[in-house]
Amino acid sequence: MNIIEITKPGGRDTWEVLSESGNTYIVRYMGSGDGDPEYVALWDCSCPAGVYGKLCKHTRAVIKFLES
Repeated sequence: MNIIEITKPGGRDTWEVLSESGNTYIVRYMGSGDGDPEYVALWDCSCPAGVYGKLCKHTRAVIKFLES
């Protein structure tokens, strides 16, 4: 599945990710953990993998988008 578009619909830390299949998923940045220097950033996605707490391709696409 390819990512077609990433938009920011208005929420401060929320993005909509449109996939090639036509599904739109909501990716949210939930914070940076508890201050531990080896923290893992906390992300949430509405896709099936994201619902189970996995770092999905939609979240990775948003992270890459933000780095560019």
